[in-house]
Amino acid sequence: MKGKEYIDLHSHTIYSDGSDTPESLMRAMHMSGVNLAAVTDHDTLASYPRAKAEADHYGFRIIPGVEISTTRYHILGLNVNPEHKKLLALLEHSQRLQVDQCRQRIDNLTAHGVPITLDKLRALYPDARLGTWNITMTMLGDVPCREYLTRMHGYLPVPREVHDYYLRNGGIGAKTKKNESIRSKEAIAAIHDAGGIAIVAHPFKEVKDIEQELGRLRVKGIDGLEIQLNFGDNNEPFRQYALEHGWTMTYGSDFHGAGYDRALLGRRENINAIDCEQLEKMLIAWK
Repeated sequence: MKGKEYIDLHSHTIYSDGSDTPESLMRAMHMSGVNLAAVTDHDTLASYPRAKAEADHYGFRIIPGVEISTTRYHILGLNVNPEHKKLLALLEHSQRLQVDQCRQRIDNLTAHGVPITLDKLRALYPDARLGTWNITMTMLGDVPCREYLTRMHGYLPVPREVHDYYLRNGGIGAKTKKNESIRSKEAIAAIHDAGGIAIVAHPFKEVKDIEQELGRLRVKGIDGLEIQLNFGDNNEPFRQYALEHGWTMTYGSDFHGAGYDRALLGRRENINAIDCEQLEKMLIAWK
């Protein structure tokens, strides 16, 4: 479509909890028709150099991005400086906190007979920020774990079933002690220091009181919110809020690859299209 750029500014690779390499993700983005992409792995920017090289090969743009886990929300940092020391230090700290959470979940699982270890996670995901989906995929990738799952369920569950049964609220691996965590104000400040904009990721998942919670985040410096088209009408209250308050809206698929039912945005009937002139102004503003 002339004068339009199609964007998908939320996706994941094997550097967090996705199943694609940075290269295969960028090839898929290109084939989907996206003109501007961002890889936003959880609490790490490590995939960006590989993703950037592949995007350059196919002739479309990618901006550095990250999804930061905070006490209450996930905050996207878009168009950040991927070498910014303060941001990288914050992300390294967050990764350590997430590993501690993984250890607790693994201890819960092993106490119930699941033959999983942190070493098995590290073997399958040597470069990743670890989380619940990494545990899920390790349980399906490890032979003793697969045998356990088949024995317990009478068949081999698919990834979503494993994740929901063992690691969601009420699952035997779900409960962890409250520990130190990154505060949203910290994440927003680090993103701004690194030259990026801070966006509330999938707000419909965490925000219960729209006016009150988004108002507090605005005071903390948040720049806008994300619309995830794969979740349909769940976005509408947040779209209206953004329009009423003049907030930036970004569009993302939250693509994780195989095992997730979230498609890349591609070209969603111009819904995720931004006017080229508007896009250039946004990119300048994000630097």
